[in-house]
Amino acid sequence: MSIPDSVAKVVETLKNAGYEAYVVGGAVRDLLLLDVANNIKDYDIATPARPQEILQLFPSAVYVDPASSFPVLRLQVDDIEIDITTYRRETAKGRRSVQWLFANSLHEDATRRDFSVNALYYDPIGGYVIDCFNGFEDLRARKIRFIGVAEERIEEDPLRLLRALRLVAKLGFNLDASTITAIRRSAKLITAVPRERIWEEIWRAASTKRFSYFVGLMSQTYLLPYVMPHISMLSFVPPPPVGEHQGEGNMFMHTLRVLSRLDGYAAPPDVKLAALYHDSGYIYTARVLGRLSYPGHEEASAKIAEEELTALRAPRRVVRLVVFLVRQHMRLHHISSSADRRSVIRSIAGFAFDVITASRLLGTPPQQLASYIAALYLADFGDRRIAELFTHLATFPMPRVDLKGVKPDQRINALKSAFVQQALRSLL
Repeated sequence: MSIPDSVAKVVETLKNAGYEAYVVGGAVRDLLLLDVANNIKDYDIATPARPQEILQLFPSAVYVDPASSFPVLRLQVDDIEIDITTYRRETAKGRRSVQWLFANSLHEDATRRDFSVNALYYDPIGGYVIDCFNGFEDLRARKIRFIGVAEERIEEDPLRLLRALRLVAKLGFNLDASTITAIRRSAKLITAVPRERIWEEIWRAASTKRFSYFVGLMSQTYLLPYVMPHISMLSFVPPPPVGEHQGEGNMFMHTLRVLSRLDGYAAPPDVKLAALYHDSGYIYTARVLGRLSYPGHEEASAKIAEEELTALRAPRRVVRLVVFLVRQHMRLHHISSSADRRSVIRSIAGFAFDVITASRLLGTPPQQLASYIAALYLADFGDRRIAELFTHLATFPMPRVDLKGVKPDQRINALKSAFVQQALRSLL
């Protein structure tokens, strides 16, 4: 395995001072899977050296969290972060809290780690890996398995419930059967985790190529009702009896289909989160007028997205963007490519103007915002011709309009009308 010289140098310095030192955790796992260090920017080093002894060797190191009950020291070398942690072991455990003491042996430190594939200790000087819990075997089998008694590992840090699912999504692995059982039994413990930590796992999962699988696993392991209760309720909502929903058992299945298509597009996480919530309003808007329908569901969906993402402590910028995408996701669906071309251009140009205007408030470039809307629309089984015309019109400049004599409350309408006329002249 090849690791950056700066990381190997830290290990070498600790060993020369008389301490064991190993690279451990996700970096070793990913190197064994890919043998490419270019995209790995975070490294963890485990050693029996105490924090003050580490600081003597690396005076520029800083505490990651000075208030933490167990200190971690960080070195920043160019664009690489190196966290150095003293071996530790569990000494006492309550229902919701764990106490740690310094440990003297690698095996003690390995025992308290989360998954077997994360308990591989690499010595870059000697060129060997220590595997305490059959992590190599699990890597070959492409499965995630807790170390020791799964329920104990979960109690130590209930965020591991979501982390297991996120690693499955990131690595393309599967969950060990015993791991699924343990997560189901312990699912309620996720309510003890600070919401911002849950948000970080969801965002990282949405950044993978298998977010749809992650969401499906949240449902399968009973975590979804505790994390995103409105999304879990979609399993009980029947789809409309017409259109692309035919053959789908419920709206949760439809949501997973849309997410899967976005995974295939390599869409950004903001768009995937919008897709997750785009039909969540179905649970409140069902109407039976001759046939089942869900009028106005996009507004209800936007409110749900804002409520749940805010509760998860998502950044305000992300919340605003996702809510906008959800609220607007039906605009292109209401336009039929079989209508006369002038009508189609007029409708799409009007929407493009609204998007360009909103982009300034959202802090997202108009072409980028339009591409997000188009990706969500296409993943939701939209018409490619409509999407292409929309993204093209979103690149049009704002026309110069003399607004003298125009009342302030009418100026936006005047600009919009001029923008639409410009589009018609250009495309007809």
